[in-house]
Amino acid sequence: MKFERYSRQILVDGFGVAGQEKLAQSRILVVGAGGLGAACLPYLAGAGIGHICVLDADKVELSNLHRQVLYDEADIGQYKAKVVATKLSALNSQIVCDYKIQKLAAHNANKLAMEFDLIVDCTDNYNAKYAINDACEAANIAMVSASIEGMSGYFGIFGGDKYANYRALFNEPSLNALNCAESGVLGTVAGMFGLMQAHEVIKILSGVGEVNDKIIMLDLFDFSMQKIALPQNYVSNFRPFAMLGLADIGSQQLLDAREADEFSAGHFNHAINLPAAKLATSSDIVAVAAQFGLRKNTEYALYCASGARAQSAAIRLQRAGFANLSLLNEGFE
Repeated sequence: MKFERYSRQILVDGFGVAGQEKLAQSRILVVGAGGLGAACLPYLAGAGIGHICVLDADKVELSNLHRQVLYDEADIGQYKAKVVATKLSALNSQIVCDYKIQKLAAHNANKLAMEFDLIVDCTDNYNAKYAINDACEAANIAMVSASIEGMSGYFGIFGGDKYANYRALFNEPSLNALNCAESGVLGTVAGMFGLMQAHEVIKILSGVGEVNDKIIMLDLFDFSMQKIALPQNYVSNFRPFAMLGLADIGSQQLLDAREADEFSAGHFNHAINLPAAKLATSSDIVAVAAQFGLRKNTEYALYCASGARAQSAAIRLQRAGFANLSLLNEGFE
């Protein structure tokens, strides 16, 4: 290891050569290479974390570039994870940076968590966050998580024995929460929270210290901040969904959560239609599901165009007693 590269951070009180060596020996998984991931990843690579794996299934789009400044216009149309691995390897040749073009969910979270020392949660959907939390708790490793919307967000550490459980913050997914594509976000907000994640990852892995007992809520409109201690006792029954590819569909019935006109214009073969909006506006989910021919003992794999409506419908159906649900990892447009 060339210590000259890291000489300025080695000088930090409590960090030293020992802290740098700990970083070099660490293996981390960063889930999501969007706004949060694009902000924190260069600093994690620059700090000298020995092995960084980036997991993301999306491609770079023009609408990403205002907040995902790790990318440029030449990257549009390419897989984010692959682009990031190339850029980080060029930034620091002393580390290993690889990638996985896939989504994380209940079907693969536990296996992935066993391969790393820490997971950085840069996702923007509840299903992934619950799956990461549960996997980190099982593997007894930290989940450094953040979530943003508009000009605000939260940051915290969840997972292993030393940390709070994400389910103590959200015992059930919020059906009113929106992602960046739906609600909007300033690029600087993604940058600020992504840097907070990178900062805490470096502290944890180097042994400098960590914030393990409170969640930080920050409103960047007026820079007001709250530190919230989470309860030890909570009740949470939500079960994250597995994600399947079309080739994995066996006994599952495909369930299209788009509107009826979208379904009529085209859909995957053998799919049936139950618009997510029908469930969202009903106080009797079971009755609505029955009207569309759904049965609780049938396995369903839900999809829509982008995934948001399918996830919303699946959450509502699970709460109504439908236990055999999964999500399709591709949409139909």
